[in-house]
Amino acid sequence: MSRHGTILLWWWWILSPREVTATQALTSSGSSLGLGIIDYGIYNATIRGTNGAAAAFRKPWYELRSGAAVLSKSQEGTGTTSAGSFGTTSRTTTTSTASALRSLLSNANPLEPPTQLSHSRDPRGIWHLLPRSKPNPQALFISGMAFLVGFMDVIYVRRYGCYVNMMTGNTIRAATQAAEGNLGSALFHVALVLCYCIGVGWHRRVANAVSSTNLGDTSTTNHPTLRRQRYTRTPHLYRSANARLVWAVAPVVWGLFAATDVVAYVLQQGVRRHHYPESAANSRWHGVFLATAFGLLNSTASHTTGGTILYAMTGHWTKLSQSIVDLWEAETLRRRHVRAIFSHVRVLAAFVSGIVLSVCLYEPFLAQLETGWWPVQTTVGSVYAGLLLWYGRRL
Repeated sequence: MSRHGTILLWWWWILSPREVTATQALTSSGSSLGLGIIDYGIYNATIRGTNGAAAAFRKPWYELRSGAAVLSKSQEGTGTTSAGSFGTTSRTTTTSTASALRSLLSNANPLEPPTQLSHSRDPRGIWHLLPRSKPNPQALFISGMAFLVGFMDVIYVRRYGCYVNMMTGNTIRAATQAAEGNLGSALFHVALVLCYCIGVGWHRRVANAVSSTNLGDTSTTNHPTLRRQRYTRTPHLYRSANARLVWAVAPVVWGLFAATDVVAYVLQQGVRRHHYPESAANSRWHGVFLATAFGLLNSTASHTTGGTILYAMTGHWTKLSQSIVDLWEAETLRRRHVRAIFSHVRVLAAFVSGIVLSVCLYEPFLAQLETGWWPVQTTVGSVYAGLLLWYGRRL
């Protein structure tokens, strides 16, 4: 038989109507899977109509528990259901099925998961029916950005002698160098601050543009078919404003990081061919591209995460201290303070982890890469752009 014939036969077997009783399904399966789905499917079909059983697959376990009390009232009749569709059930269920479901969902605390049946041969019980806690994309994005900031700060301090993504230190350095008469160094730090502001302004311009994008003419051509056609042709216009912002920023960030490597390579080749003086090989001026990129990155990250600052830890230490005191004094809503504490601890831990890893890898590995042929900044830009694109798909 061909592969397509096998697939059609398999789907016919799945969708063909076969009448089985809930008790037979429970005893023949030997696992709590039949109990958890079929019994609660009967409850939904009995109480909420024929389409209620399909919703049983989407119900969390603590709502499953509420069906036991209603289902236990049905003490007569034989409940039957179709193997292909759980919606063609009768309005009564068996006493054994109701008692089995009651014993399964007998825990008094609704916040605890139900226990496994003693006769079940499935070691998973009904744990595989519990809702999976998916990781929060925003939390992962924040942690990843904080880790990269800590990791790259070590490299930039040793390469450029400054933090290209935090302008407080550059402002202090510019004023200090100007007061001491070192105008060249002061001008470099002033250029970093100005380029950082250009990156922030670039973000603001892009954010205003994507937030005002027309999502289609809804006055005369609002037919569902036309809307679907417009979506398939330009799906990026129908994403959220934050997603479109992140997708617009990602290639620009990568280009700015790559420009740093290109300029550094041109200077090194010029020195090697005696077109530039020896001091040009150690020039720091290509750091202005990094300052622009980080202005764009920091502003975008803060905009899309609800104002979270990822390039400076002073605010997180301040809010962490405030949250600890609030938790100590709070009599209610303690969970909110605990969540706030863990959110700041997560950012701080990611930042410190990036610093520690960068220090451990710098001497044996990263220093050789910077002086060698590997495009370090292009690689870092690719990581940042990939993180932005991943986050944009989940907004």
